[in-house]
Amino acid sequence: MNKINLFVIPFAGGSSSSFPKVGSSDIGWNVIVLDTPGKGKKDNEQLVTEFENLVMNIYQQICTYIDTDNCKEYAILGHSLGSYVAYEVVKTMERLGTSTPTWLFLTGTVAPDKLNVDEIKNLFERGDESIINHIVNFGYVNNKIAHSSYFMKIFYPIVKADYSMLVKYCEGARMKKMDKVQICCPVMILNGKDDLISEKDVLAWQDFCKREIEYVWFMGKHFFIIEQWESILSYMWNRVEKLLI
Repeated sequence: MNKINLFVIPFAGGSSSSFPKVGSSDIGWNVIVLDTPGKGKKDNEQLVTEFENLVMNIYQQICTYIDTDNCKEYAILGHSLGSYVAYEVVKTMERLGTSTPTWLFLTGTVAPDKLNVDEIKNLFERGDESIINHIVNFGYVNNKIAHSSYFMKIFYPIVKADYSMLVKYCEGARMKKMDKVQICCPVMILNGKDDLISEKDVLAWQDFCKREIEYVWFMGKHFFIIEQWESILSYMWNRVEKLLI
């Protein structure tokens, strides 16, 4: 069986370099972590700072892969900020009649209208140190790295811009400026048991999906997916492989 493309949309501040390389040949995914302008392999380009532009950039990249490889089956995974981008990409595909993913995996996420945007807005009001401490508490980097001159110069502006996009998007969802369009493709949502989110807010994703969602909880905090990357890929593949037989 040929490997199936899994397009990965990173978290706030994340890029292709944030995810470990897959060592096992038993996993049926061809993992493609997508960089957007200003990040990873595209760090020499102008950083995307508008959520709509981020969605369209990812949409166009996936469409290019689909057209080039002529792949009928593929999957998308989005973590944290990437989960909302993934949802909007699928919405765009369904609206425009583009080939949609056979599976959508959302990780480290609550429903768009349930994110505590007030908390993040308060971080901005209290200043850079509060944002940095928030990043450290979520386990993205340790305190020493987060306060290094290299991180502050190179990565912090990217994280801050991504946080700003996240707030605007989820605040729009909470204020009902965004329609709860229910996407049609199968969805699996994976979260860490020790993440700072409520199960009720995770389950609220069902309002955005037509099919019944499969919810899975792994050991770990917000970045459980990085710590257990290969194991999670194997779990996802085992679930999908049964549907292919």
